Amino acid sequence: SGRRSIIGTSTGAAVIANHNNAETPTRSTIFIDNSAFEYSFTNYATPGAPFNNGDPIWPLLAINASDDIVMASSVNGGDSFYVNTLSGGVYSGWQPFNGDQAETHSLNFSDGGKVGLAWIGGIGNDGDVSFIESTDNGLTWTTPVKIFEAIPDPGVPGDIYGPVRGVNVNYVGEEACVVF
Repeated sequence: SGRRSIIGTSTGAAVIANHNNAETPTRSTIFIDNSAFEYSFTNYATPGAPFNNGDPIWPLLAINASDDIVMASSVNGGDSFYVNTLSGGVYSGWQPFNGDQAETHSLNFSDGGKVGLAWIGGIGNDGDVSFIESTDNGLTWTTPVKIFEAIPDPGVPGDIYGPVRGVNVNYVGEEACVVF
């Protein structure tokens, strides 16, 4: 298995995601411990990727007070990522986003239950940083807001000044803070 992410439920049970070959083809999946430190995990296998666009790998997780889990995973071998919500043991389905891959997106919940998602742009907006929010655990999202536009490098045609392989979102109260 590869690329892991760990969070905890409201009762302290571990929630672990990684991409592994427990499913075929290799893709992200979520394992939830039955209770805190029981070490008896249930595998919540994700559905296959939409549009035959590469399966989701490199998962990142966020969890709210009701233990709804939002997972973002990069496309395996492509230039984009997916978001999926696990609620009550059922996935909502993958939503594709035009972003860079492999750890170039981040999500987090506010105390009030909003989930924010920030990412580095993919094809057509390489290097830009965008942000959206959801008030229904990632089922629907606001219109994307570009919070940083990449700057062309005047000395090297085709190169840009912008974020590299990392963005993070956190909340202060209900206000999102994004760093890259």
